[in-house]
Amino acid sequence: MIIYAVHGTWPYGPPTWRGRRRERSDWKGVERPWFEIGSAFATAVTGDHTITWSPFTWSGDNTFQARQEAIDALKTRLCESLEASDEPHAIVAHSHGGAVALAAVAGLEARLQARVAGIVTMGTPFATLQYATSSSLGLAQGLLESAGAILPIALAVGVAIGWAVGAERLLFHALLSSAVVWLVSLILLIWILPTLLERRSRRRTHTFRDFGDAAKVKTPLVILRASGDEATLAIASAQAVQLAARALFQAFPISITDNRIRVRAWLPRACRVYLVLSFAGALVHSTLRNWDAVSGVVRFDRASSAAVSVTLAVALSDAAVSLVLFLVFGLAVSTALLACLAIASARALARATGPESRDLIAQVECEPVPSGVRAVLETLALQNAEEVHLSTRGLLRHSFHELPTARARVARAIEDWLTPAGDEVRALQEGGRARRLVLDRWVEAHKDVVRAGGPNARRQVQDLVDRALAADGPVTAFQLLYLLRPLLPEADSLSLDSVAIDLRLAETQAGLADVQRELEQM
Repeated sequence: MIIYAVHGTWPYGPPTWRGRRRERSDWKGVERPWFEIGSAFATAVTGDHTITWSPFTWSGDNTFQARQEAIDALKTRLCESLEASDEPHAIVAHSHGGAVALAAVAGLEARLQARVAGIVTMGTPFATLQYATSSSLGLAQGLLESAGAILPIALAVGVAIGWAVGAERLLFHALLSSAVVWLVSLILLIWILPTLLERRSRRRTHTFRDFGDAAKVKTPLVILRASGDEATLAIASAQAVQLAARALFQAFPISITDNRIRVRAWLPRACRVYLVLSFAGALVHSTLRNWDAVSGVVRFDRASSAAVSVTLAVALSDAAVSLVLFLVFGLAVSTALLACLAIASARALARATGPESRDLIAQVECEPVPSGVRAVLETLALQNAEEVHLSTRGLLRHSFHELPTARARVARAIEDWLTPAGDEVRALQEGGRARRLVLDRWVEAHKDVVRAGGPNARRQVQDLVDRALAADGPVTAFQLLYLLRPLLPEADSLSLDSVAIDLRLAETQAGLADVQRELEQM
């Protein structure tokens, strides 16, 4: 068996404070990196088996683009290796390397996929990325970033205005003028931001959804995780905050659809209710303060009527001004707060998955198992001594591949995959994944003949069923028959009925033989 070891992000340590990627020469560990030939991990996992350990190294940069390049490179290397060797292949991967491994296998041809015995991943976040064409969060981010860029200019203009008005109240006039300039700029930005957002969404057209075909992969997949994995916790926390921000934006009065700003239907009604209530409150307040003028109106006094009319006009204008200020300041403050919340979560998510997800119009999905993929998901229970080992060496739980528990579990998975590779009869009798792997290999090897139909196809089906029957009895033969039925043309499907009848007869005879044996023992 050939095992490819795929490392994760930053295999030789995080980048330096200057951003330089660490190379093999920077490695200061006592042991070799786990994916290299002769490492403690490779020795513990392979044991006494004849296994070719083949490290696959890539840049290790924490970006979607770097992982996409690694997927293409690993797929090419797997194709070359599978074509050149008849040995079964397996993959052991850590962190983002598991995403690279699964996507690479998903991109292989079916006949090559059938020869991949299995994939085991350790602490892998399966992240996908796509960009939305429009988003209220994108609008909020654009507003906040643009307003932040304008803020120094607004402060400079405010200081100039304050100096011109009078130095005795420089600070007050400067802050007031800066706030006015910033709010005016914010209002102007609202009208031009859809165009800016459309330009940005056009630039963000490349998606990274590398697991679209992974649901079709029949290769056994074992996903190992550790409780308290820092990468998993960071991603889950960032996604929770981002989900909360998106939920709050659903109730936001301004949305953007098709890169056009739209006001939700309830906002005009709410504005009218607010305006009526404000006017009513101002009217009651003015009536109580100017009761003499109101009494004059009752007596049809012109002066009193004029005074009351002016009071009503002032009350209405105050209500309108307060409404405008409420909308401007309320929307500005709420937009800024929600956008700050969402941007903080996006930056945390970008640190774990890649800088491409920093933009709020980016939609990131990060799950322990990709959608539609069948896998064995197992959370390892670390021993106290292992936790002490991690703490004394200053390692994170994300590096649980350094522990004996993880190495023993990976070794057990490889042992399971070696069984069908070395002994098909034993694998069929073992059942489960081992049996299905052998049957899938048979179907993949003879599917072209079966699909062609005719005497050769019927003969091939009969031979395969006879092999399964001889190896493990009618149950396995029926399972193989179920896999072959969709491949056989309709004109030849009637021949399967006779095969099924023969299997039933064999099953009945086997049952009668068991009964006869028990009677003889009695």
